[in-house]
Amino acid sequence: MSLRPKHILCLTACLLLALGIGTFAPTTAKAELLDFGDLIEGNSWAQPFNESGVGNFDTIEVFMISDGDFFEAPGFYNFNNGSWSIEDPFTDVATYVKATGSDVTSLKFNIKFYGSKSNPLTFDFLAWNDGTLLEAARANWNGRWSFSAAPAENYVPEPATMLLLGTGLIGLAASGRKKFRKL
Repeated sequence: MSLRPKHILCLTACLLLALGIGTFAPTTAKAELLDFGDLIEGNSWAQPFNESGVGNFDTIEVFMISDGDFFEAPGFYNFNNGSWSIEDPFTDVATYVKATGSDVTSLKFNIKFYGSKSNPLTFDFLAWNDGTLLEAARANWNGRWSFSAAPAENYVPEPATMLLLGTGLIGLAASGRKKFRKL
């Protein structure tokens, strides 16, 4: 049996759809603790972290997930690379913090939290390079730290992924429409 153009179109659409979904899959959590001890600073506490193992990255973001918990200014601090800084500095508390700097493969830093240590505390951590998401990890404190992949609904997919997914869906719709017309 030879492949007709409509079969090739359908196979191509399925392949593009599979590629689009595959490139949107969650990445493995790479952020790690440097020390399990807390750095207590007045009424706040901080935790040292290390980001590595995802290749070059130039941006990190954190989003507080748990209700009533906040990052305290400056959010990120004590970077081991002088080119890194907070993108939009704040003076009190926030639920979102973003830091940028030169491309690095490893970065040590502290994250500062507002108030006393609460159970549970949850935040998402994202690492980016030139607008491409490299890692989405969820950090949980519930008497001890644990890390997992962040849920997919928290991601912002890169444009190329959406192009692949959209092309695959258009191809499937076109092949289905041709079949429907013949009936």
